[in-house]
Amino acid sequence: MNFHHWSFAEYRDAFNRSHLKLHSNDDITDKVILGFKMYKNYFNQFNKNGNFSGKLLKLFFIIHVKLNTRLLKKKRRYYIFLGEKLS
Repeated sequence: MNFHHWSFAEYRDAFNRSHLKLHSNDDITDKVILGFKMYKNYFNQFNKNGNFSGKLLKLFFIIHVKLNTRLLKKKRRYYIFLGEKLS
C-alpha cells in the first residue's frame, strides 16, 4: 500500500489508456483511517503473553498505523472504482 497511491486524475487517465469506462467511484479514505485506528483491538486479542516478539510487532504496527494515518489525512486517498472494459 505504500507504493501505489495515485491521484484521482492519474487513475482516471490510466483507465482511459486501458480502454476502461469508469461508471462510479467511492472515496473510502475515512473508513480506512477508522480501520487503522482499531488496531489496538487486535493486540488485545492476540498479544496476551507480552513476550519480546509480541512487543516488537506491536511497536511496528503502531509506527505503521500512525505513519499511514497521517499520510491519508494529508495527501493519500483510497478509492473504489466500478467500470467496464470497452470493446
